[in-house]
Amino acid sequence: MNLRPTDYESVALPLSYTGSVEKLAFSLTCNRGRSMAGSDPARSGSPSLDPALRSRLLQEARTPWRGLRRGLWLAFTASGAIGLATMALRASTGELVALSDLGIQVGAVVLFGGLLWFDRNRSVDDDNG
Repeated sequence: MNLRPTDYESVALPLSYTGSVEKLAFSLTCNRGRSMAGSDPARSGSPSLDPALRSRLLQEARTPWRGLRRGLWLAFTASGAIGLATMALRASTGELVALSDLGIQVGAVVLFGGLLWFDRNRSVDDDNG
């Protein structure tokens, strides 16, 4: 059995396909007159879709990758806080701490803490106003 694609078979098709090009049919349906950008997220969707799942999907569409972003902001904030605590302990023992290093750690805690704060879940009242 020859497993290489022939002239009518691409690598995307199953290798066991033995039909002709004419038998391949693809149909694309589109909703004419309806724009996805203008769709209202509050309107009722498919009756087979669970409302909790639908709301989670709509939330993910509004704010993609929120979980990953928040995880990164938390990790960077914790890293800056650990570095700042280490510098504070070194300074408390009388060792000199470079002002530029201290500024970098304070800046990291403030920057990533602020990003974590602004990326928080807001209540429904905040979204409307």
